[in-house]
Amino acid sequence: NCFSPSTATKQNVGLYLQGQYKFNSTILSLGARNEWIRYSHKRADIESLSLSRESIEAFDIGVNQALNKNLNIFSNFNKAFQTPNLDYFFTSAGAFAGFIRPATSKTINIGMNYLTSKSKTKLTLFGTKLKDEIFFNRQNSLFGNNISIDRSSKYGFELQNKYSFTDSLSVSINYAYIRAIID
Repeated sequence: NCFSPSTATKQNVGLYLQGQYKFNSTILSLGARNEWIRYSHKRADIESLSLSRESIEAFDIGVNQALNKNLNIFSNFNKAFQTPNLDYFFTSAGAFAGFIRPATSKTINIGMNYLTSKSKTKLTLFGTKLKDEIFFNRQNSLFGNNISIDRSSKYGFELQNKYSFTDSLSVSINYAYIRAIID
């Protein structure tokens, strides 16, 4: 019953660490995060309490190498997550649709930066594998609800350029190509 009063809660605690080590013209970076999440849903018209608990971790490891004063190359690998917002557990009509697992991804980026006194150009190639990607599905019900796609992948590139005419006037252009596939 979508008109029954209910209460949904989300509690989370996270721990994050990050560090960098620079030697000569190389920078190594490492970051890690762990998050503990607890969701609950209680309907007022019946004695019902639903709980969902998650413990999830993420990390990023990267390297940036300067080749000369204008050009550097970089790469990183990360494991990331996205926890659902409370509204993701409800249909657009307001009915509780159930808990959704957090989405997780593994991504590799490889790229380069070219810097001059007037401009910065960045090219990044990427590939991502996702599990439980959160997706709004309009086909499952009259109003739609959020579901998880078991496995999906994305790959592509992003090109960015910023040109400064003066200290207070600049122009930027960004282009991204992304290919998304449901595995």
